Amino acid sequence: MKQPQQQKQQTLVGADQIPYFETSCGTHYQIGYEIGNHFKDRIQRMLYNQSLPFQQVILPFSKKAPEIVENLRKLNSLYFPEYFEEIRGIADGANLPTEWIFLLNVGVELENYATGPSGKGDKQCSDVFVSLKNFRTRTAILGHNEDADPYTQDYDYLVKSCIKTNDQAEPFVFVAYHYAGQLPGNAFAWTKYLALSTNAQFPLVLPKAGYGLGRNFVNRKVYESKTIAQVTETLSKFSGMLASGFASNVAPLYDTQSSALYEMRSFENAPRVNNSIAMSMHSILPFNVLSSSGQSFYFHVNMYRNLSVPEFLDPSSVHRTARFNQFTKIETEEQVLALLGDTYDKEFPIYRQPTKTDDASTVATVLFNLITRKVTVYNKNPKTSQPIHHFNWLTRQ
Repeated sequence: MKQPQQQKQQTLVGADQIPYFETSCGTHYQIGYEIGNHFKDRIQRMLYNQSLPFQQVILPFSKKAPEIVENLRKLNSLYFPEYFEEIRGIADGANLPTEWIFLLNVGVELENYATGPSGKGDKQCSDVFVSLKNFRTRTAILGHNEDADPYTQDYDYLVKSCIKTNDQAEPFVFVAYHYAGQLPGNAFAWTKYLALSTNAQFPLVLPKAGYGLGRNFVNRKVYESKTIAQVTETLSKFSGMLASGFASNVAPLYDTQSSALYEMRSFENAPRVNNSIAMSMHSILPFNVLSSSGQSFYFHVNMYRNLSVPEFLDPSSVHRTARFNQFTKIETEEQVLALLGDTYDKEFPIYRQPTKTDDASTVATVLFNLITRKVTVYNKNPKTSQPIHHFNWLTRQ
């Protein structure tokens, strides 16, 4: 077995912030090994903690329902063998059983089967799209709140990965927020071509006995797209085989040569049941601030806006939707950050902190400016705090 290359660069911030790490260029196994090894303490502490969902729900359920686990393994390994190599690398690097890391990567699906798709263990997220044009200027912004169980903030991390395999002409480089021990594909990321984020959705009907693809695996495949057309192709291929629901939000880098064709998209996905439609696409086209009326931005939370499927209505999403709809003009970075940091609704605010009514937390906020090609990441309320990470797109400042 070829050993992982020497780590190229690492950058860690304070213990109360989101650690950042860069891998060297290598195979899926090698970059998985580097990430697992570098964040070994975090991953181990989380997985061995008897009070957290892995030990409380995921591991016990996997022993009660081995058929579901095996069906998830067979189908996902069939379509995504390279990501199973990455999982093996994470496990070896972190000195943990490969089975545990696999279970962690289908944890959303296993919790849905164990407790029902109620959003209890899957609390994320809010997105704001702004695409504007007027006589002189263009604006293209995607903002995302990553909402999760508060404990995750103690374990998660940000990684710039570089994957190079024999059949690739050039390395695949991307930055992503990782839930500890998981493949990137469950939060937000950006590549040379696209900014991407994910919203959990809660369809009530799931495929029987785990015959479905995991959200982490499908979204990770989406990350490798270079265009919105490729994202559409990937999700069209896999959306009918899903084991859980989610929305994939995509914004390409703004190119002045093709500005007339510029669009962002929000893709809603659900398991196909009884030949039902499994995917919908919503295009966010440039809003003409001089001649158009109505809401100048688009938002997405943890409810289906365009795909008609039976779903659990998450109370937080209902409240966040109502609050978003109170705004009409959101046109600048500052306004997007203020909206993502909004706490007006005391029961279920947009920017979330654990309360008696809402036990989730906004663990990170990211702002993508697709024109200036700047990325900022926050670990506290973006309305009132400064970012902890600045990027000139793929280069950290």
